[in-house]
Amino acid sequence: MDYNSFVNTIPSRLKESNCLRNAVDSILTQTLPPQKVYICVPQYYKRFDVVMDESLFPEWIAENPRVEIISGRDYGPATMYVYSYKIGGNMCAGNDDAIYDTGIIEKLARFKSQNNLDAAGGWSYLWWNDESEIELDLNTPQLKVLTKYGNNEVDLDLTYLQSVDVILSDSSFYEGFGSFLDTCHSECPESFLNDDIAHSYYLQYNKKKIDSIYKGDHGGDIYKEQKTAHVDSLSLDDSRIRDFNIKKYYNSYKIIDYLKERFPII
Repeated sequence: MDYNSFVNTIPSRLKESNCLRNAVDSILTQTLPPQKVYICVPQYYKRFDVVMDESLFPEWIAENPRVEIISGRDYGPATMYVYSYKIGGNMCAGNDDAIYDTGIIEKLARFKSQNNLDAAGGWSYLWWNDESEIELDLNTPQLKVLTKYGNNEVDLDLTYLQSVDVILSDSSFYEGFGSFLDTCHSECPESFLNDDIAHSYYLQYNKKKIDSIYKGDHGGDIYKEQKTAHVDSLSLDDSRIRDFNIKKYYNSYKIIDYLKERFPII
């Protein structure tokens, strides 16, 4: 199977370079390698108020014919999906702070083919799977999960893939995705930093069949996180990272509620 890999990055990781290079090398050396890795660099980063130019790009990118910078508007972490439409063909999304197991994309491609999927991920995060944090309400017409953090309800028939665990898809699916994101980011600003929910919902809204190899419990053989780059990129200490993740958890429900009301799946 031919495909291209797409990886978002941010100014601090371009500057530090080693983290990004390790991630790209782990993609290029896959048992099912991509034709090319496209590093997605917005011309202007909204979050960081940084305008990019070629002087900020590490030399190793230009020296490798299988690696290329692709630029455009900043759509947040979902940028790589919008950019992939410009290139065409099969695409695989990954992260710039992960070192991937050498066989994960081959395994993912096999899973996608065997299950006749439109998009496949290594893992789908279902934060309500933690039994210490949920109560199951089995008496409702549709099985739902009620969290102890509030009255929010999340449908179990929606799947949310996570890009850090690699997602294999088709770039043709993303015609119009930029406009969809513009609407979401304008009406629900929290969606800007949560590409996983917006992207996965968009696919299912457009009747695409998606699934993941692992669900709930993390698939430990997919990748290893480069932790120093994670802290450096956010400029946060451990406690602030925890607060950031808790806020993102609560925002997930807000984003899902917004998407279900604004773009109901019929």
